[in-house]
Amino acid sequence: MLLDLKQVTEKGFFRGTEPGEPEYKERYRKMVLRFKDKVKGQQAQAASGEAAATATAANVPPPTPSAAGAAPPPPSAEDEEAAEACKNEGNVKLQAKDFEGAVASYTAAIQKSPDGPKSHIYFANRAAARQYLKQHQVEE
Repeated sequence: MLLDLKQVTEKGFFRGTEPGEPEYKERYRKMVLRFKDKVKGQQAQAASGEAAATATAANVPPPTPSAAGAAPPPPSAEDEEAAEACKNEGNVKLQAKDFEGAVASYTAAIQKSPDGPKSHIYFANRAAARQYLKQHQVEE
């Protein structure tokens, strides 16, 4: 969809005003706002239609607005402690040059706390261990 100023002018939207006049500017502003609202409405309708079509194809109900952007629950304190223990175990293995063992320990930490406050450390440590193993491209 394209906003065509010439077409709008020919339909008489700016009749009785001249470019540069306050009334012309106000009408132009309203025209642009209407156009943006119309485009947003069409995009929202298309997005909801795509979600419903995808969900129907997969026999899954479309996501509800409240669940669509919901974040996963934070890991429990026990999971965080277990993840830290796995990370520390990985650190010991890394210092001992047991790189495969270190990767396994860091992976266990990630599994216990994939989105926790220290998960970025587990991912970085595992990447470092994989560097030593020259595993530069790993498929999970």
